[in-house]
Amino acid sequence: EHALKMAEYYLVLALGAIHDGKFNEQVGHGEQPPDPRCRPSPKRDPVRLYLKSLEYFELGSSDLQPSIFLIRVILLMCIYGSHGKASLGQWPLAGIAVRMAVEIGLHQSSNSLHIADMEADARNRVFWTAYIIEILLAYNLGRPPSIGEEHITAKLPVIPSTMPICIHHIRHRQIQGRIVASVYGAAQKQQVSSEEHQYAILSNLQAELDEWRDSLREAFQSSPGSGYSYKYWERLYNGTSFVLYRSSPLCPRPAASALEKCIRAAAAYVDNMTDVIRNSRISLSWMLIQGVLFAGLTMLVTARTNFKKLLPMTGLQFFLADFPAWVRKCAICLAIMNERWNEDLLVTLESRFEALVNDTLKFISTNVTASLAT
Repeated sequence: EHALKMAEYYLVLALGAIHDGKFNEQVGHGEQPPDPRCRPSPKRDPVRLYLKSLEYFELGSSDLQPSIFLIRVILLMCIYGSHGKASLGQWPLAGIAVRMAVEIGLHQSSNSLHIADMEADARNRVFWTAYIIEILLAYNLGRPPSIGEEHITAKLPVIPSTMPICIHHIRHRQIQGRIVASVYGAAQKQQVSSEEHQYAILSNLQAELDEWRDSLREAFQSSPGSGYSYKYWERLYNGTSFVLYRSSPLCPRPAASALEKCIRAAAAYVDNMTDVIRNSRISLSWMLIQGVLFAGLTMLVTARTNFKKLLPMTGLQFFLADFPAWVRKCAICLAIMNERWNEDLLVTLESRFEALVNDTLKFISTNVTASLAT
């Protein structure tokens, strides 16, 4: 237990060092007032601190049993990995953490355990952190989560009145989990359902998402120092909306109105991200880049495969002015990311995305001309 506590200690320091480095980078680009205390120090090297945590983890791993200490260490490893350019180990680590949490009953209510409120809340915090991390990965990687919402009876963590916005992380991941299960579940392909049933599911999820955003606005006003700008939350909203309305196992042939919502939400996501990239030195990660690329590909594929369905509803303005501006902005956003990240894979992705943009716009131009001629 002592070794795990020390591993946790150095992981927290490693994460602090990452954010310290980000702050120094912001200072270096004039976005914060300079502080003479912000000087590079080997003691704040995140890699060094992370390796130190692994040394302690190995010391305590000879006979590991599922415990809150162990789960916390694994979750901190996942969070540390999310700041890298690529993190192939996050998915299995998050799954291990959730399964351990289930094994020791963290997913269940603590009412029957007769433990102190503080201890019960600590259990809830560990479980919901594991849930948030795994749902985020499952949602972005297109994989099923380890536990369904119907098996969870653990209470939400107690949030101080000064930080009500924190609970919105959990609520948003819950909505994403429902989208993964109800819209993208593999079994949905085999289930034949009416259009009314499909649209009812989509409408209910959209209503939950809208309610989440409305309550978020109120919480944001009373909790401005949440650590996240409002643009971050808007990006979550738009990113979830376009995933909800694109072609899916539940609804392989969405209505034209749903397709238009999908494209506009993806465009809003890209617009938000481009504004952030241009006006700050936000730290890049594989998940952030994937979000921009996914939004751009969603716009291109949705418009190209549903052109004839969309044109009567959206009109020429949509395809000849709005759509080209949106996909070009996405290409610009990827170009800026590529310049800052300097990764070979991103160079390839950017060039191929640009080629796909050009080909799609040519396809649209040809088909618009043909439709006008007839």
